[in-house]
Amino acid sequence: MLSMLLCCHAARARTCWSAALRLHMMWWIGGLVTCVTAAGECSDSCISQSEIPRLETPTFLQSVSDRHVLGHDNCTASQMLIEARPFSLVSEDLVRCGANEGGLPVNAAFHNSYIQNLKQIFPDVHVLWDTPSASDAAQWKEPIAVVEEGLFRLVENSTHWFNIATMEIPALIRFVLAPLKAANRLNPRIVLPWEGNSDGGNLGVLRDVFSSTQLSFVGGLPSCSHWSSCTNATKVQLQNVDVGTLLFIPEVYPIGHPRAPCAKLDIASVRDWFLEKRPTTASSNGQLLAEVAQLPEGPNQVTLIDRESHPVTFYPPELSLGEVGAAIVDQTTAVHGGSTQRNGAQGSGEDKQEGPYVYERPFVTIPNMDEVAAHLERWSTAHGMTFRRVMFETMPFAEQLATVQSTRVLVGMEGAGLANMVFLEVPAKSAVVELNAANGKVESWQEFPSIANYLGVPLWMHVFRCDFVNPNVGVDTSALNATMDEVWRHFHL
Repeated sequence: MLSMLLCCHAARARTCWSAALRLHMMWWIGGLVTCVTAAGECSDSCISQSEIPRLETPTFLQSVSDRHVLGHDNCTASQMLIEARPFSLVSEDLVRCGANEGGLPVNAAFHNSYIQNLKQIFPDVHVLWDTPSASDAAQWKEPIAVVEEGLFRLVENSTHWFNIATMEIPALIRFVLAPLKAANRLNPRIVLPWEGNSDGGNLGVLRDVFSSTQLSFVGGLPSCSHWSSCTNATKVQLQNVDVGTLLFIPEVYPIGHPRAPCAKLDIASVRDWFLEKRPTTASSNGQLLAEVAQLPEGPNQVTLIDRESHPVTFYPPELSLGEVGAAIVDQTTAVHGGSTQRNGAQGSGEDKQEGPYVYERPFVTIPNMDEVAAHLERWSTAHGMTFRRVMFETMPFAEQLATVQSTRVLVGMEGAGLANMVFLEVPAKSAVVELNAANGKVESWQEFPSIANYLGVPLWMHVFRCDFVNPNVGVDTSALNATMDEVWRHFHL
């Protein structure tokens, strides 16, 4: 049971198996989900594993994987997984995205039934398979309720920053806010389902992200936790709820999903919304095309995303990894900003042990984080660059955005903070160094390499230990120095 819970933690699970129990498990394979039992039976509601495209594993990663399986102590390795290229949105991307209209056949019966139920309760329901036009948005009645059917959107009744950054924000911009803006509706009233409480739970950060929007959270609205897993509302529940138009956005992929058909369009929409002076043009059919021009050299900062220096109090270092996992499952899956030791970390709330963003940090530690930060600061100075160590979850969104826009090299452990790479000023002239373990998501088709691939930012996968949750093995700074030197050489090719 413990192995199942650990692997499915935050719906971003690594491959796991529990042969002792005939329990349904979620097996996260390259961003797609296969539901299996211990007997290996495939659920009818899931996508077959055979449908998942597998890319060839780089030799160095295969070597790392073999060392981990064989129980070696040293799994250190590094390689550039994603190469640089200018980020552009071309007609082929629009065609690929448009082909997704109508969704996956496996979910068709659910959608037909669910949408019919929505229309019986709400007078004005719009199903948004494709990006709405300005004329569409001009007809929506306020307040506008938004129900998003995101892939593993909720886990334990809450939304983690990774899902907010890669699904909630892109979907709200592309399907709702950008069309409303195009219709000259600049301060719309938007209502979303409650998540935990009237403040929206973790989703409450969307008020900070979209500070110019009248965004509120309402109890009783329909909501979805995953594909084909949605609740409806009753007229009794909605007696005191004011809804003009309800927008249902089906089958939303996170932008880090290797088969997300609209990932590049979502990234372009996010960058166009948040980054100033982003050159955009329109295709012949009026849909957004965005291409980053060759901007002059600007960002010159190495930014280190801080991580716990020591395990948080509920699992001290003397515990076994199994006991660590039990503590995670039994007590918490996320902390709000908390870092027990972050000397020099910058962020609005670093002294308060709290923050508005949930980055799910406590179970993955880098015990020598101070040493890593000091080393990167020396490296940055030696190469004429500035350095900043940050705790994103303690910072208002505007400060997170400004920090990443000033960044040329973003360094961080596999985790939600790396999703902020979409805000890099010039992706092709920047770099991401992802710190990871041999049994982490280290292949090019997995979460953060996948985002980097869509974005066109070069990404180095720096494997520094064998076990992802091992709190006792830190980063070898000499090996990290070699990776940073590779990044530097790449900048000067």
